[in-house]
Amino acid sequence: MRYLDRLIASEVLPNAYKEWRGYRQKLTDFIEENCVAEGGCKPVLAIWGAGRSNDIDLARLAERFKLVLIDRDAEGLVQACKTYGLEKTDVICVDLPFWNVELETYEMFEALLAEGEEAEIVIEHLKQVAFDNSHRVLPDIGRRFDYSVCVGLHSQLNARFAGLLYMYRENYDEEELQMIENAIRALNEAAVTRTNDVIYMLTEKLMVFGLEWAVVNESAMDQWEKFVPEDIEGALQLRHDIGIHKDFDIRIEAERRLFWPFAWKERKKGYVMELLAVQPLE
Repeated sequence: MRYLDRLIASEVLPNAYKEWRGYRQKLTDFIEENCVAEGGCKPVLAIWGAGRSNDIDLARLAERFKLVLIDRDAEGLVQACKTYGLEKTDVICVDLPFWNVELETYEMFEALLAEGEEAEIVIEHLKQVAFDNSHRVLPDIGRRFDYSVCVGLHSQLNARFAGLLYMYRENYDEEELQMIENAIRALNEAAVTRTNDVIYMLTEKLMVFGLEWAVVNESAMDQWEKFVPEDIEGALQLRHDIGIHKDFDIRIEAERRLFWPFAWKERKKGYVMELLAVQPLE
């Protein structure tokens, strides 16, 4: 099996729905506390990177909102609707191309690393990904969602590139590895900026962002509330992007930190998740 196949397989945690129950309840609480649903018509709430939605209770939200689930993983969205007992009339499933990387692009990246191609060639491949995503995503159609929720997505936008580099790290010296890592970091900057720009453009009232604040292991479990932020790729760029926009065209209305038992049973690995309720100012 290719390393890429292993990476893709590891992205689905089989016991997540059961093991994330407490976290799912608290995260959904935060969404409901900050996204107002009053009056006759249900407001539209978009969930970006919805996937299988093991971390968000779609059934609860569907009672108060018209849900739009955004993800390229059609199979995952079908599974999410099945898990929460939702019919097609309860949700709209959309593949909105805010950041596209085709499977063939990952396969080529793995082939380059496996052959130990020069770092410059590998970096050019990553630059091509940025170029391919540089076109305009949508025409100026105005704000279509009342609320948007985007939790844990930004760290996954280019995670496969980083994972593949780690698996083939022995093919490169320290300087070459640093060069490629810097290119992936730059790609994350582009991906986060592009993704957020689309979310800002389409959301009318409020956005809920969730980002990995720090990694938690078994030895530090009792101290997670005291953790300081770490440089987790994707989340790092999201903090930076929000910082640029803060008090200019967005305002942070609420914050909360939760413990996310990401793979606690198998690997004793979790995250401190930073939740932000962000209001557009335009």
